[in-house]
Amino acid sequence: MLKKIMIPALLGSVVVGLLPENAAFADQVTTVTDSTYSTQSITSDITQVITPSIIGMKRISDVPDFDWGRGCTISSAAMIIKYWESHGYPLLIDRGVSDDELQDIIADKYLHPDPDGSVSTGRAAIGFENYLKDRGYIYSFKADSFYSSSSYERIWKMITEEINAGRPLWLFMNRYQDGRRSVEGGHAVVIVGYKQNASGQERKLILHTTWKDGNVDYEWRPSDFSLVYKIKLGSK
Repeated sequence: MLKKIMIPALLGSVVVGLLPENAAFADQVTTVTDSTYSTQSITSDITQVITPSIIGMKRISDVPDFDWGRGCTISSAAMIIKYWESHGYPLLIDRGVSDDELQDIIADKYLHPDPDGSVSTGRAAIGFENYLKDRGYIYSFKADSFYSSSSYERIWKMITEEINAGRPLWLFMNRYQDGRRSVEGGHAVVIVGYKQNASGQERKLILHTTWKDGNVDYEWRPSDFSLVYKIKLGSK
C-alpha cells in the first residue's frame, strides 16, 4: 500500500510523498527545490516535488563519505558496500569491522591496488563482484559506458531512476575537474544524487569524491566519464 501525504514546502512549493509501507531502499532521499537549493526532507520516502521553480534535486542522504585512504577505487567501493550493509544486508560486513578495516579487506583481498592506489576498471569490477559473491546475497551489478554520445541521454535517465529508488552508483571518470581540483588519468567516485533545471538542459551529479568534501555538485560532462555501475542487492 501507498500512503499519500501533502506537506507545505519552502517557497510555496508543495511536496507530495508516496510512502511505501515496506520501503526497503529509499528511506533517506532528500528532495530540494528552488534555485537557492533550500531543503525539504521527508524520512522513509522518496518525495516528488510539484513546484513552479526551475531547479529540482534528489539526493540519498545517508551514503557514507570516506576519505581517499587506500585509493579512490577502494574508498568508493567501501562507501557503496557500507551503504547497503546499513539497508538490510548486515552480512556484507563482518561484525566489528571498522571502516578502515573494510577498506583494507577490499584492497588486499579483492581489488589489489597498485602502489599509488590505482586500480584498473576491469580489476575493480571483478574484485567488487567477487566481494558480493562471497557474501552470499543475490545481486545485480551492471555497467554502462559513456564512449558513445548516443548513450548519454539513456544513461542520465538510468542514473535518475537509480537515485530515485535509493540506490547509489559507482562512477569511473577519465578526468575530474571542479573549482578546487583537476585530476587527469582516472578517478572513482560515488553518485549520491542529481540536480537539473525544468528543461533538463542544466544538469549536475552530486558526488562523494573520496576526498571527504561532502556532497559535491559536478557538471554533467559525459566526456569526463568512462563507466557507471548500478548495483542492486536481493535476499540470500
